[in-house]
Parts: sequence; structure tokens; C-alpha cells
Amino acid sequence: MNSVSPEYDESITRIIAAADVTLPLYGLLGIRVGAAYAPRGGRRSNPNMPDTGFGDGTPRGTRYANAAHPHNVLVMSYAQLSALLHASLETQAGLVEFGMVGGPWFGLITWCSYRNDPCADRGRDFESYDYGLALGGGVALAVSDDVDLALELIHFFGMADIRSERGRATTSHLAGQIGFVFEIG
Repeated sequence: MNSVSPEYDESITRIIAAADVTLPLYGLLGIRVGAAYAPRGGRRSNPNMPDTGFGDGTPRGTRYANAAHPHNVLVMSYAQLSALLHASLETQAGLVEFGMVGGPWFGLITWCSYRNDPCADRGRDFESYDYGLALGGGVALAVSDDVDLALELIHFFGMADIRSERGRATTSHLAGQIGFVFEIG
């Protein structure tokens, strides 16, 4: 679930593609380095927001029900990198591992759409980067000696002001991740 606050108060759901490598540090600690394609955005209801041009016979600038765009939807695509501290605790039998992650992430906005048009065509200017902190946890279940099934929930808090004009806006997304963990080496 993704959101852009404060202007877009409704979340949108998108699929994230990611790959992570955890490098051991000491004992139960490691550094997880990750790369992802992470779409983000938000939505807000738009019952009385005028669009450009005429609508329902009323001139631009007059408030009217906007049937063509009942919601303002902002979607941005990120090329995202992260370096998260990973701490884990394995059960005695070694079949289940509980873990927590936390640390910084950085993203380059590669694409932006507002009301299904490129943001620039709609007069929406955004910074080309975003950054913040991530915090989450999960569980890994042993499937075989070298493969685990991981289930995680990570919240990525955006700290950068991504708007170039008209007030502050930050991103936030909650990622539910399911994937396989392969032990190498």
C-alpha cells in the first residue's frame, strides 16, 4: 500500500519487484543490500474539483462535479536502493527464523503519472529523488537445507519533500513481501 501525504489521503496498491543480498556481520547481525522497482503513489476523492476546459457546460475555474476524473491518482515509479541492518533469531530446531530490519533507502523517480497523463503534462513537478528510513520484520520458514520461504512486512517512511512547488509532500509505503531465501556459500 502506498500513499503520498498530506494531499493524497487514500492508499493505492502496486506490485514491487526486488532482490536483496544479506551479508553477515557478526553473529545474528547482517547488512541487507537491496535493489527494487517500487511504484508508489496516492489517491484522493475529487467530487468537486474542476478539470481544465469545459465540463457539463461550465467554464474552467467553476466548481462542479467532475465525472471525467472522480479521483486524483498520482503514481510514481522508483528505482530504489536500500542498506538495512538485519537482526535474526533462529529457533532451536532451525526450522523458523524471526528477523527485523531497519535502515536507510534511496530512490530515483523514473516515471510519474497524474490522472493517467505524464506529470509534466498536467503541471505537476516532482523532485527526481526520494529517501527515507525503513523498518520491519518477518519470519523465514525452512523449506529445505538451503532454501527458506520468507514472509515480511516493511514500512518505508519517505523523508524527502518530493514536491517542487505548492507545499510539502512525502511518500510512505507498506510492503508485504513473500519470497525465497537461498543460502549461498
